[in-house]
Amino acid sequence: MDDINIILKAFSRAIFCKVLAIRNTFQDNRFRVRIMESITMDIRKYSDLIPVSVSVAANNKAKEMGIDLKQKRWQDQNKFDKGRKTFQLEHFRTVKEIRQKCIEANNEEEVEILLRVEPKVVWILKDEDERLSRLGYRSNRPNPQLAYEAAGIVIIDVGL
Repeated sequence: MDDINIILKAFSRAIFCKVLAIRNTFQDNRFRVRIMESITMDIRKYSDLIPVSVSVAANNKAKEMGIDLKQKRWQDQNKFDKGRKTFQLEHFRTVKEIRQKCIEANNEEEVEILLRVEPKVVWILKDEDERLSRLGYRSNRPNPQLAYEAAGIVIIDVGL
């Protein structure tokens, strides 16, 4: 088994254990909220390990700056984009929506399938991100492809 599959299984198992905990009735809602936050972080951290895509506009800007965005991650951004003013690493489908699908999963295998399919990250320009937000797609994107199209964002890697 290769490294990414081992990591995928580890994240799937951890997330589903947390899903089971959420399904228990807590007398104190703080526990549920913390577990939900932990699932969100798991999805974000897993997303740090998968290939990224790039919008046409972000790719053009990156080329002007001599940067290959497909090789960059959020952790690298301050080195090439001081203050994170130009680029935004965005989840194609929102983490909130991925988290909800994980919570609805019936077992660890379903979570693993979700993690294979759902988390996709895309480098876009800040103004492209603002367009998504203005159109109401900040944290709710039931159809991410339509949301990006509505915002006029073209993704180079159409394998999304």
